Amino acid sequence: MDIKDKVADANIARSKDKSISVSGTISKNSQQQAGHDMEVALNDAVAKGVVAGAQMADGYFGNPIQKTGTFAANTMAGYYDMNMITFNRSELTALYHSCWELRKGVDKVAEDMWARGVEIRDQEDPNKLKNLYTWFARQNSEMIYATEQARLFGGAVTLMMVDDGEKDLSKPLKLDRVKKGSRVNFYTTDRWYGVEQSTEKVDDFQDPAFGEPKFYNFQIDGVGESVKVHHTRVLRWVNKRSVRLVEVQLMGWGVSEVEAVLQDLMNYSNVKNSSASLVNKALVEIIKLQGLRSVMTGLAGGNAAASAVLSGQMAAINSFRSSNGVALLDASDDYQKHEMNFSGLSQLIDANRPIVAGAFNMPLFYLFGDLKTGVFNSEESPEARIYENFIGVRQNEMLYKNVRKLLILGAKVTGTELMEDFDFDFIPLYDRTEKAKQEELTSIKDAVTELMDAGVMTHESAFLELQSASKRTGFGLHLEDRDLELCRRADKAAEEEPQDEGGEDEARDEERKIATNTKRTDYNSLFEGGKK
Repeated sequence: MDIKDKVADANIARSKDKSISVSGTISKNSQQQAGHDMEVALNDAVAKGVVAGAQMADGYFGNPIQKTGTFAANTMAGYYDMNMITFNRSELTALYHSCWELRKGVDKVAEDMWARGVEIRDQEDPNKLKNLYTWFARQNSEMIYATEQARLFGGAVTLMMVDDGEKDLSKPLKLDRVKKGSRVNFYTTDRWYGVEQSTEKVDDFQDPAFGEPKFYNFQIDGVGESVKVHHTRVLRWVNKRSVRLVEVQLMGWGVSEVEAVLQDLMNYSNVKNSSASLVNKALVEIIKLQGLRSVMTGLAGGNAAASAVLSGQMAAINSFRSSNGVALLDASDDYQKHEMNFSGLSQLIDANRPIVAGAFNMPLFYLFGDLKTGVFNSEESPEARIYENFIGVRQNEMLYKNVRKLLILGAKVTGTELMEDFDFDFIPLYDRTEKAKQEELTSIKDAVTELMDAGVMTHESAFLELQSASKRTGFGLHLEDRDLELCRRADKAAEEEPQDEGGEDEARDEERKIATNTKRTDYNSLFEGGKK
């Protein structure tokens, strides 16, 4: 007799010899049915030679077997490989939508890169830039989205759609044909979805896009056929660069922001989930039931009756529990409760937060809203200043070319004249301290006053100098066109001042007197009297 027959006979004999009972009895027919079910199950298992490994579940935080935390795969003891998550779009998308720390780390930096706008330098009349600044600010939402996609996936593209009289988008954008008031629409997508770049590169070494794809094929949702687009109509967003070999594999795109933070983020999630798992195990209840071994044997054999008996009794016990902790059990049963206290869990979680924030190059407050170390003061906090410098570096690396391209298009649409070699600065993320503003204002005042007294600066030039520095100093924000006109009149009066030949009438003398008083008191009184 082989082992299969021995096991079957032994279990049949045991099922006939002993009834299964847990505070109750099962009929003889049920005993026979249970024995038959067990025989079938065991015979099938032995015949197939199945030896199944137990999948131990620890809530949703699995551990086959007792390795804990996603099988401890994330604790690699300082081991690194080239299995880059930048190439895994589906996993990046899942992380972005399911992990709030990751999403905030990606989005917050992108938002801050566009938060304050830009300031165009060396313009003859800054007042004429108001419409351009307004138009530029209205594009923030789309530009922030493009930057977020580039940070998450390593790259993104934005198609600029404007009427330049050219129906074939594979032709270069003709800015001279863009009319004032033209509408500009944008279509943004990440590097993986709905866009292909040509192998043909821009070969003009004087072109800012030198070495980049010359054309892009867009598959716009709902349009149908793909559209071939010239690179002058596209804003190309590239995140952090890598070594040359990897850049070739990335086809010129950048590395995902997730690449550098994933390990620390997984460790932090591991600590959080492990802490939650321990808390869930803080109360352990043990109920000892007479005859439970027989029931468990029946469950192992797939006995439905045994399952029903055990489930029914546990349901009955739970249904008679009271808020006072009273449980109804048979006199032969036993109930024990073990409570455990855990200390140091919150400190362990807090200790990992600065590591994650550091990986994102962000102050702890911005990522987690943590104010335990005191009130966050953007003017005084060293962390805030370090973060501001980081944002400035990323703006120049990632945004500069596209912002310039956008400003040129915006100037055409708003009818704004820009100098051919114009340049701009990104406005710092935080306002300067009042002390720093006052020091710069005093320096400008002294310089302007000295130049005006020496006769080498006009009232109009002084006005424009004040206005160009108003965003940095906070002084002169409300200077208007009428103030500029007053300066021009003062300059004109000074130029037309005739030589005194003793024959001037009284009205002319009075006009000269007013002009002279204006020249001597206008700016000095403003400086001494406070902000206008």
